Amino acid sequence: MLADAWPTFALRIRTPRLTLRLPAEEELPALAQVAADGIHHPHERPFLTPWTETTPEKRARSVPGAWLIQQRVRHAQHLLEATDLGVDEIADRSGMGTAASLRTHLRTHVGVSPAAYRRTFRGTGRSVTPV
Repeated sequence: MLADAWPTFALRIRTPRLTLRLPAEEELPALAQVAADGIHHPHERPFLTPWTETTPEKRARSVPGAWLIQQRVRHAQHLLEATDLGVDEIADRSGMGTAASLRTHLRTHVGVSPAAYRRTFRGTGRSVTPV
């Protein structure tokens, strides 16, 4: 379903030894756990300075989810700019699930409601990049 709304999601790059693709939503928790587990033993510190103050577990769990929400917000923005679809349909097609979730994420990441975004950017060819 997500590939219908976001064709890039279906992109696969294959070699004889490897297939590169975006992870499915249900795979994200397992990927976050692998990232949280790390590639070094806990007592090893291969880098002199940590690149963030957050724990590896929090970092691993937040990055994939934040990225996915950002992609969904961008797709919702496109649908608001380019279609006459209602908020419920845009929420479904962008993977937000409900209109309430779409409203919350759009307001959080872009700063406006779906209706205000559509009024401002409908047919202008310009949009706001989510933060």
